[in-house]
Amino acid sequence: MTAGRKAIHASVPCDVHDTWHDVAAESGCSLSALVVALADDLGVVVTDAVVRRARRIDASNRRRRQ
Repeated sequence: MTAGRKAIHASVPCDVHDTWHDVAAESGCSLSALVVALADDLGVVVTDAVVRRARRIDASNRRRRQ
């Protein structure tokens, strides 16, 4: 990593990985650029419904690991 930058790591299902990369490619940018651009809008994008869904996903992932 270069100075002033950090990596974000996420383990996601293959179809989700492909969707992220497809959206970035269709938008004509890299996935990294898309993530950076979304950062400023996260407060708007992360609605209560998104948080509830994310918590269900976390709970499901934890059950799978046990």
